[in-house]
Amino acid sequence: MGRNAWRPLLWIGLAIAPACCAENLCPLLAAAQGYALPAAPEAYTFLDSIGKLLGTPTRLRLFPSSSPLVAKRAAAQMCGAAANERWIFYDQSYLNALSANARNFVLAHEAAHHLSGDTLLADEWNKEQELAADYSAAVWLTRLGVGREALLQAFDTLGFAVESVGGYPTRAERRAKVIEGTGENTNTNPGAIVSGRQAGETRVNPKDNLTYVWIPAGKFMMGCSPGEYYCDKGEKPAHEVTIAQGFWIGQTEVTQEAYQKVMGKNPTRLKGAKLPVETEWDEAQNFCGSVGMRLPTEAEWEYAARAGGGQSLYMDIAAMAWYVDNSAGFRTHEVMMLAPNAWGLYDMLGNVEEWTSGRFSNGDHVARGGSSLASAESLSVSHPSTGLLTYVGIRCAGDLP
Repeated sequence: MGRNAWRPLLWIGLAIAPACCAENLCPLLAAAQGYALPAAPEAYTFLDSIGKLLGTPTRLRLFPSSSPLVAKRAAAQMCGAAANERWIFYDQSYLNALSANARNFVLAHEAAHHLSGDTLLADEWNKEQELAADYSAAVWLTRLGVGREALLQAFDTLGFAVESVGGYPTRAERRAKVIEGTGENTNTNPGAIVSGRQAGETRVNPKDNLTYVWIPAGKFMMGCSPGEYYCDKGEKPAHEVTIAQGFWIGQTEVTQEAYQKVMGKNPTRLKGAKLPVETEWDEAQNFCGSVGMRLPTEAEWEYAARAGGGQSLYMDIAAMAWYVDNSAGFRTHEVMMLAPNAWGLYDMLGNVEEWTSGRFSNGDHVARGGSSLASAESLSVSHPSTGLLTYVGIRCAGDLP
């Protein structure tokens, strides 16, 4: 929360400033690893519940405002032994005085900033980041069983500014985003029962021995996400899309051993049984047809990748995607080595792009997801690609035979 938008303030330090971090803050943070959250273990329990819901730990550490670290809140807190953690600095009396739902909204909001890869610059978030975090917090709390009225009552106790201050959202804008996040359509809930199937349910296809995940029907905003760094004109404006029928989609990209089993060959340059196969579009279509499936539409692919979220990344990028900064020589990696999204799908971003049934206006086929050659800025659940000059693989969808 920006200092003008919420007092007393709960901080999460996300500004990347390696010089500051390496010279000043890291030793202090390392020394404070054992600094616990007094008398509020339920806060960590709640953060653990978010981690279980999303399939990845939040890796947030809480520091009371009495900590001397608060005075050094310049906080490029991605350093040293805690490179995968981030820190929330908070007013202890304030956090402990809140109702459980209000406190959990605060924590979920900050977790959303972290998992979306937001960066705190000039002590402020921007409006789009704030609204996106409000939305995510509402979605997660709804999935964890908090009703809309209870959540709105908790939200109304948090004292957000009525008018816009410093470019921040108004209280009404925030409240509207919370209502949107609670959702009228329970099919956006990973625990919802849809046509006798539970969202996230898995089943093995005996034709390729790969696991598939059930994706429920529902609605989502397709296209450029709020605050997204890079968007093509084809991704704008974002627009609501309805997925009228649930479908199955591969839990992972098609592996080379699965492709070899079905097609009797392996066209991939870098060989490895559990590495994703790399194919041309017609080869991908033929494989999916051979196992009783098909290529996903662009809308189906993006809906499955978002898994009920509203951001271009569904968690911290290094935790979920192989891309240029962590792919060790631009190579592909075995499937299921990084964290899945909230619906249990692995490598939806990075590693290899994935063919869809979509086409550009010039007739070129559309791939989605980016590869291990992609930059962090270009990875997004909404970004389409021609699949040229990169690695492209397969993730089949449809009705299981």
